[in-house]
Amino acid sequence: MRRWRRSWALLALWVMVAVAVAMLPGPLAALRASLPVIGRWADPDAQHRLQLGDVPYDLLRQADALLPRDAAVLLVTDGQDVRRREYSTYHRALYYLAPRPVWWLSPAPPDGTWEARWWISAPLTAGAIQEAAAGRGAGCVLAVGVTLPEEVGRPVAGTGNQSSLAGGTLWHLAGQESSCLAEGPSPATIAYAGPAWPLQVAVAVGLALGLGYGALRIVARLGYRPGRVEAAALAWVLGAGLLTVAIWWLNLWRVSFKDQRIILAFGVLAATGLLSRRGAGPVVGRCGPVMVEDRPTRAIRALLLVLLVFLFLYVLLMSAGRPLFIWDSWVNWAMKARIIFLEGGVTPAVYADPSRAVALLDYPLLVPLLEAWLFGWLGAPDDRLVGVLFALFYLALAGTVFAGVRRWGARPVVALLAAVALVSMNHVAGLAASAFTDLVVAALAAVAGLYLVQGLAAGSPGGLLVAALAGGLLPWAKREGLVLLGALALATLLVSWWPGGAVRRRGLLAVAALAVAAGLLAGPWWLFAGRQAIANDAFLPMTPATFLDNAGRLPAIAGLMLGQLANARFGFVWPLVALAGLGVWLGRNHPSGPAGSPFLHLLPLAAFLYLGVIGVTYVFSNYVPYQQHVLASVFRLASQVAAWPVLWLAGYGTELEREGGD
Repeated sequence: MRRWRRSWALLALWVMVAVAVAMLPGPLAALRASLPVIGRWADPDAQHRLQLGDVPYDLLRQADALLPRDAAVLLVTDGQDVRRREYSTYHRALYYLAPRPVWWLSPAPPDGTWEARWWISAPLTAGAIQEAAAGRGAGCVLAVGVTLPEEVGRPVAGTGNQSSLAGGTLWHLAGQESSCLAEGPSPATIAYAGPAWPLQVAVAVGLALGLGYGALRIVARLGYRPGRVEAAALAWVLGAGLLTVAIWWLNLWRVSFKDQRIILAFGVLAATGLLSRRGAGPVVGRCGPVMVEDRPTRAIRALLLVLLVFLFLYVLLMSAGRPLFIWDSWVNWAMKARIIFLEGGVTPAVYADPSRAVALLDYPLLVPLLEAWLFGWLGAPDDRLVGVLFALFYLALAGTVFAGVRRWGARPVVALLAAVALVSMNHVAGLAASAFTDLVVAALAAVAGLYLVQGLAAGSPGGLLVAALAGGLLPWAKREGLVLLGALALATLLVSWWPGGAVRRRGLLAVAALAVAAGLLAGPWWLFAGRQAIANDAFLPMTPATFLDNAGRLPAIAGLMLGQLANARFGFVWPLVALAGLGVWLGRNHPSGPAGSPFLHLLPLAAFLYLGVIGVTYVFSNYVPYQQHVLASVFRLASQVAAWPVLWLAGYGTELEREGGD
């Protein structure tokens, strides 16, 4: 039975890689379709025109150059394609004209759906347009694809045929010229990086890495010293997160964004130098025992490395070779980063502008602040280069899994297999290529889960500190991070409670460390958001009455979630880990090494606890229809914890192999 279980655990990883290879035509087709845009990287305007299609990019550039930063704008569209072209135009106007508030008027009738809540339904008459603008403090009208009555005001700029899809006109409302006329040239918000961008990106990334290495030197003082790959992965994941926490605190102290960069740059360099002189740096030796591999094994490892390099290059090209394209990446995070950069800090335009309620204003700011940090060093809010940050998180995710499994004593080929099985998942690679925050959450979750297991197994304060830092950053990365942290804490208590004694006390200590770290790192934002009473339109009030009213959704939600989790885009990891778990339970014979029972089992347990809670939260969804909410988000949320079942499979197979299961 043990031989079957060990073979099954490692065979499952090979199945996942084989599924990913079989699905490579999809990413290759997407890359080929993007090559015309990527090929024009040296001409940002041409890239945007080609990628945005019907969205009037040139009109937005004109409006950006003419309008003062505090002008409010009313966008008027024709109502012919309200859910696609007009919806995209509205959000692009919000994005490119930031930090200016932008409202949207369309003659399309409201129908109660999610999209309909963002447009003002009114006829295209002068009186209706002027009334809607006055009600929202807008003195400017941006008409796209529609000809407005002359009584509206005075046209001051335009591109193309004003009634064409890619053209339009900027109007000053009658009597409101003073609110829309800038004194002198308006400082442009649509700007791009200059020729020195490689050096500027290197400085921004290098300072984050320096902060991460400084944290690892403190961890080393507690007896846990990572190897080369492990240290590099941890330095980026932890350094990037801790850097944004420092930026947030400096913002609370009213330090300007420019001064923040100077303070943090000198602080990171000084702290790194001080710790280096004290000789507390991380060990840079190998992770795990040295093993001699035969020629076939070396060939397999080389093929896995080739696949990993290809995936990284794919992610880098798709995320950094073109402007941000997927809705969430530029609306929910990059738009806030643009505002932070342009306003010189986290202003009410980030969290209290009602015209931007669609951007989920209560989302925490790890990714927006990290992107703004990059913009600051670039000197321009060039969203094409934020993909570099996500490519690094993608690489760090692979490095974390590889180094962690090696530390458990796995052969290099097995550790590499686990890393490739995870990052080759179509959904995981897609989130990285789309610059989604869920990829950052996945990296933090992988670190938190892995080092929680290691810290519990070895009783290592350093390992638990790494887990606490990563776990504490989860609620700072995304709202779902609170649920993730809770699932991880509950799973830790469950698996450590069973043996009792010292193990139970160790589990309680780990949970306390997670809670304290979350309070210190993410708590200030959530206290701030609570004091600001920031609304979240995505969910209904989470009350027992709402749950009872919508409990009938649960069977449909379960069916939709199971369909998504069984999808080949996850490499079938969820059904595979469920079958493997059944085999473990039937065998009743558990390994007992560093990654063994009971600690290793907290990883899949926490993953399924998280997915269960997420499923229940859809009962409170405010989307119409709510099924749209499930289908649009469940694959992203499951990707956040995809590392945990992969680590469990690799760790379980490794432990049985170490015990001579073959």
